[in-house]
Amino acid sequence: MMAIKILVTVFVLFVKHSTGAEQEHQSKRLLMNDPDHVETLLHQMQVEIQTLKSKVETQEKQIHTLQTSPGQGSGATYVRWGRKECPGNNTELVYSGYAAGGYYNEEGSAAEYICLPPDPNLGATWSDSHYGSIYGAEYESNGFGGGLWNDDVPCAVCRSTTASHTLMIAAKNQCYDGWSTEYVGELAGGHHLHKAASSFVCVDKNPDEIIGGEAGQDGKLFYPIKTVCGSLKCPPYHNNRLLPCVVCSR
Repeated sequence: MMAIKILVTVFVLFVKHSTGAEQEHQSKRLLMNDPDHVETLLHQMQVEIQTLKSKVETQEKQIHTLQTSPGQGSGATYVRWGRKECPGNNTELVYSGYAAGGYYNEEGSAAEYICLPPDPNLGATWSDSHYGSIYGAEYESNGFGGGLWNDDVPCAVCRSTTASHTLMIAAKNQCYDGWSTEYVGELAGGHHLHKAASSFVCVDKNPDEIIGGEAGQDGKLFYPIKTVCGSLKCPPYHNNRLLPCVVCSR
């Protein structure tokens, strides 16, 4: 008897559910046949599409800003030797300064060239006999700019806003595929008979000078670099040839 009551109850619920679903379906069919209701739905859809479109446009602008604005992203820095400004091809100037380094004929001098800023924060006066030294840098050849011998060398620290890597390539005046040119120059370094070590740097092909720095006081010196065949593969290289250079980024 109890089983029959349960079956009857389940059947009644099923009928009510079916009837309710059918009524709801019929109601929806009636609403869809109502022009005013259809117009309301279309308006709601247009509003939602416009809202989504605005969100997408906002996100696209934010992404573009992150990719192109200075100060955003990783960026890559390099020194433009011989110039006071950056090339301008998606670069920003960090600072314009003075090329410097260890004295050209001191055995203990630091090897690399360095770009000193124009607004230094100086430490205490030093009188102890234990110290290293840093000097300004000069062009020690007319091979740079055709007549800059003894002129002091400027430099500019630049940041590429669209690249994450920079590379100086000696013996090339153009970058390899996939890389962008920052600037082209002449390979420079120290004199081969001087005691101090040096490093290779790329001096801009159109070098500038620091005004008021024409006197020859030596210091850290820039010389053009020529090839010497022997252990250097010749060809493709040839003896006594100056080398260009290019700074590339990507």
